[in-house]
Amino acid sequence: MSKTFGNAFSKNKTFALSLTVLVIAFFAVILAGIAEKQPRYQHITGRLLDERMRLIGQWVSENQREDGSFPYLYDPDKNEYSSKDYAIRQILAVQGFFAVGKTLRDESILSAAARGEAYLMNDMYREDPRRGFAYIFDTYHKDIRLGAAAVAILMLREGKANPAPLSREERYLGEFILSMQRDNGGFQTFLQETPTQRDEQFYSGEALAALALLSHATSDPRYERALQKGLHYYRNILAADFLPPYAPWHMMAYAIAYRDAPKEEYAAYIFFLADTLIETMLTADEEARGDEIGRFYNPRRPEWGLPHSASTGIYTEGLTYAYEVAVLRGDPERMERYREAIFSGTRSLLSVQWTRKTARGILHPARVVGAFRRTTVRTDTRIDQLGHAANALARVRHVMFE
Repeated sequence: MSKTFGNAFSKNKTFALSLTVLVIAFFAVILAGIAEKQPRYQHITGRLLDERMRLIGQWVSENQREDGSFPYLYDPDKNEYSSKDYAIRQILAVQGFFAVGKTLRDESILSAAARGEAYLMNDMYREDPRRGFAYIFDTYHKDIRLGAAAVAILMLREGKANPAPLSREERYLGEFILSMQRDNGGFQTFLQETPTQRDEQFYSGEALAALALLSHATSDPRYERALQKGLHYYRNILAADFLPPYAPWHMMAYAIAYRDAPKEEYAAYIFFLADTLIETMLTADEEARGDEIGRFYNPRRPEWGLPHSASTGIYTEGLTYAYEVAVLRGDPERMERYREAIFSGTRSLLSVQWTRKTARGILHPARVVGAFRRTTVRTDTRIDQLGHAANALARVRHVMFE
């Protein structure tokens, strides 16, 4: 080969290589632009959510006991059931089963939920005629919690066709919640002689959500007044020191109230909670691996709560209520922001649901298929993980795909 020919060949080879690199770069930019325009969660469809909710129904069918109750916690690694129990979490799960059954129009799931409701109410509902209210007595913890009465109202409302008049039980439980609200708008969270705010970050919002549902079902002005008092009290507290666990239930409460009374202060509070929740618990989670994105965790503030699918479920559900208010107010920027967060949370939930495929190798797959692991690495399944996920998936299916 001559020196001249060799130089020409080398130049042509260099030119061809450069041209190839340019072509690859050009198509990479085009594909990146196409990918950017594609929805990040296009694999999450109404059909997929229906399939996953049917798995929840399968778990309900396989695991409900003859008396209507459900196991509280199962560890598939040890093949052990826990002897512990928790009234609020059991009630919340039955509410979720009602929501899934109604969404799928599945009478077998609705029937199972009704049996679960009957068991819980027979076991825990107590009336106090002297004080004119009723409460839920947690037979495991031997105490009376504000949150238990509140989620019982949510369960009873979910189990009825809409609209439906208030039952005796709902009215009496409502009286209990009203009696537990302090003059400043806050709540006494346990029925006891000494003042306490223990678990207020959960029970206050559950109580406000129950009051919003009661207000929607009746013309009794006391419920609306209680909501107003709660708004003024908790808005000031969270503006000074935001604590994420307050956010989902409070968003739910005031979004329900907004449907009947579209007040500016309700919308402003909902948007403050949703925007701050996304900023502090989704955007700030820089340690999440690919399969953990959407888990609602801030590694710099572990005291706000460690990763847990029950938390992912309630945060996702709460944001669907904020999304509805953004739609009603014609706020496209927030609609998109909340939509992204909702689908991120939904993706995280679906990634920890036991399926027939992921349950291969489990000694008793029927005990887990349809339920939800605690995290991507913790395999235990607790009843509230299932309940929160059921409520969240039913809400996402309704709000985002109907």
